[in-house]
Amino acid sequence: MTVLGDVVDYLIGCSALFLSYAFSVMAIHCFSDERLPVTRKKHIIAGAVIAICQLLLLLDLFPFRISVNGSTFVTTELVLAGLCLQRGIGIGANFRRVLLFFFSQLMLTLSSVIIIVMLVYGFSGKGMIGDEGDNVSRLASTVADLMMLLILLLAYIYIYRVVYAKGLAMSPRNTDVVLMGIYCIYVLIMAIVFAIMDEEDVQLVAEFGFLRAIFTLVTAGVTLAMPYFIVRNRLSAYYKDLSDHQQSFLDAELAASRQYREAQEETRAFRHDVQNELAVISALMKEKHYDQAEAYLNDMLTEVRALSPKVITGDDMLDTLISSKLGKLTENSVVLSIDGVLEGGLNWKPMDKCRVFANALDNAFEACMKLPTDVRQIALTMQKTRHQRFITISNPCCENVDCNALMSGQRLTSKEDKQLHGYGIQSIRSTVEKYGGLFNLSCEDNRFVMEIILMDAVN
Repeated sequence: MTVLGDVVDYLIGCSALFLSYAFSVMAIHCFSDERLPVTRKKHIIAGAVIAICQLLLLLDLFPFRISVNGSTFVTTELVLAGLCLQRGIGIGANFRRVLLFFFSQLMLTLSSVIIIVMLVYGFSGKGMIGDEGDNVSRLASTVADLMMLLILLLAYIYIYRVVYAKGLAMSPRNTDVVLMGIYCIYVLIMAIVFAIMDEEDVQLVAEFGFLRAIFTLVTAGVTLAMPYFIVRNRLSAYYKDLSDHQQSFLDAELAASRQYREAQEETRAFRHDVQNELAVISALMKEKHYDQAEAYLNDMLTEVRALSPKVITGDDMLDTLISSKLGKLTENSVVLSIDGVLEGGLNWKPMDKCRVFANALDNAFEACMKLPTDVRQIALTMQKTRHQRFITISNPCCENVDCNALMSGQRLTSKEDKQLHGYGIQSIRSTVEKYGGLFNLSCEDNRFVMEIILMDAVN
């Protein structure tokens, strides 16, 4: 029976540590740094490390052992945190990832353990943290471990299905940070309270056991519900922002559709009249009225130019998006120049095109609005080599921008609402990198340049 119990504890310990690792990595990916890869290879490495270290602990061969609520917490945390490191993102970004990983592990473990301890204490009057923990039966300890495993599994499934599986990436807002801070303080306080009550054998009002039960249920309920509502609140804000982007995109499509219909009507009218006009020119030429014929021909050329598309990038959806913004740019004396085309267009989702180019043009427009009208110019250049496409969007700015801060993930925005703005650059970068592209920012001599390099598939 002892061997079976050890095997069960081993499997539960491995599963709990792996779920805790997977949850933490996924949470960092979805809510802090989308660049952190959630790969099968790293999960396999993490699982192997956990399994080996847990086996060493089972055989008492590992020098470090910390027992928390009957499950073993080992120094594999350092190895697991190391899996979050990544080349090319800087020491600061890697250090931030490691801190977030340890913090997530700590809060997830504490929350799960506290909920179990609350429930056991509330309904039995016996603790599982202090001295009495040694007297808890093997069955009760196993049941508590299974409860903890269930909580970790539910947390993992929720984040996976509601956030990660849908490809969502949401940087935390100031409100979310404050709520998480309150939750952390609450968890730590309740951990201390229940540890003291357990150690001092405080039974609240023994003759009124339901008071202890109610107190425990409320406390455990808040511990479970608060993270859920924080995530739901962030999701609501994300979907509202996404809905605004979609509405903007739909408006752009409708505007472009109207422009297209108007152009088609004008083209049909021109085609209907062109034979008569050419006949007039022919007659003027026969009568040697060359000046009149030339003037007539110039008028026709003016009409042809008016019917020609104003925006040609090689991608119909991008043409639509840029065309929808020309009106606002023209009204504010902002000149947009386009050089080059994207042969074959961009093989991106429409919303991703909108996310990248709408954000980039909006940022450039805002920078231009701080300058005199005679220097308000935005340049969009597109070049193609055999296997690469280069896209550059540049604009003047009133002062040099700290591009290193932007590239490292800091939010820089001139808008009053700091919570709703400042994510544009990170949104552009994550979208470009999602399609295997490279992204870079530079600013010299008061000119801001955004560069995108896309790799074409090699046949």
